[in-house]
Amino acid sequence: MPKIRNHSGGFLLAETIVSMAIIIFSFGILLWNLKIVNTPANYQQISFYRFISLIENDKFKFKFENPKKQGILLDSKSNNKYYRIKKVKNIVTLAGETNGYIPLVQNVKKIEFSKAKDRPEITVIFENGERYRALVSSKK
Repeated sequence: MPKIRNHSGGFLLAETIVSMAIIIFSFGILLWNLKIVNTPANYQQISFYRFISLIENDKFKFKFENPKKQGILLDSKSNNKYYRIKKVKNIVTLAGETNGYIPLVQNVKKIEFSKAKDRPEITVIFENGERYRALVSSKK
């Protein structure tokens, strides 16, 4: 008479590994989707107008000097310092007279500085194709 083998109803090691892989994969997809949901649709627009509000801020009282296509020189009357706004790789930066700089806007494809109506005009084109333009108020 052949022996009948009793098989218990527990998980095998392979089944456990597959189950863990499915759980980890599902958790990764969930986190990725939450990141997308939490990123505002108008992120580029928000960062552009934060940049404009910084350079129009009454604290610095920037006076714009010599706007060129590649950058602009800012004279701060409140602290008697000069600053430069320019594009470095895909980031618009604000740099002081020394070596330090602050990143202001990211994912920038192109930035242009010009004069319109005796005021500086800043145009930013982002890598995703969005384009924003602003006439900047100059402090006297």
